[in-house]
Amino acid sequence: MKFAFASALAFAGTLSVNAQITAPEWAVEQNATIQHVGENMQLGDRFFLADEVLLVEITKISEVDDYAYEVKVVGVNDLKVAGLTELVIPFSDFDKNINSKIVSVDPIAAYDPSADKTPLSTDLSGITKLTVGYKLTDDHLPEPGYGIESIADNAFAKLTALTEIYSYCIEPPTMTAAAFPSAVYANENVKLFVAPITLGTTAGKFANAAGWNKFFGKLYTIGYEFAFGDFDCNGKIKAKDASALFDYQAESYSGDVNEFSIDVDGNGKFKAKDASALFDLISNM
Repeated sequence: MKFAFASALAFAGTLSVNAQITAPEWAVEQNATIQHVGENMQLGDRFFLADEVLLVEITKISEVDDYAYEVKVVGVNDLKVAGLTELVIPFSDFDKNINSKIVSVDPIAAYDPSADKTPLSTDLSGITKLTVGYKLTDDHLPEPGYGIESIADNAFAKLTALTEIYSYCIEPPTMTAAAFPSAVYANENVKLFVAPITLGTTAGKFANAAGWNKFFGKLYTIGYEFAFGDFDCNGKIKAKDASALFDYQAESYSGDVNEFSIDVDGNGKFKAKDASALFDLISNM
């Protein structure tokens, strides 16, 4: 990056002598500060996504599918932090006719675009909404093969003010409870929203996945009013929800039904053991 900046200055000096000489395209488009994706980049190279907010690092040179690179998220552009209230981590990025697939998230810090290997101590507590993967199709679901696979410990450690977390991942990214700061888990106003799959299968997967399971009781299906586990839709999650789910499976229940709180174990099927699974989740709240 420093070499790019110096080169831009050199071209600027040349232009003052001979106005017919034109600065290279990268110097004009990037203003000699923002590194975008390019052809023939190497493992470990970093660049900013098309919106110039997220900084990523190349983890794999892809030779299949439609992707040039697989990358991990490592930070945000320090120049974009002021006023930033929502952080969106997409499944993929398309910039300069080059596709990059986002597969993981490392601890996120702010970086100066001209020094993208040195994290800054910039405060990120202004970010209150996090989206892990955004919709790629009309039904808000990623195509097969898409999806963020893993989230590192302390990935969101600096996002202490989160109140809304959205995930369109069909499978929960692998992570531990250390991915989010304890303040987020302790905040009663925090909600985790996941993709709307029939029976609430995705919600069931998140409710039982390591790390994500700490959001049980604050877990919702996108576009639905009642929390996962609140089977009878009374606004509370109690042991009687498990009993109601058991009665529903036995076709002896007549109350309101949370249609996205049926497949509790997330295996894609509705069996009597889902009621037992819900009872266990509620007992461990």
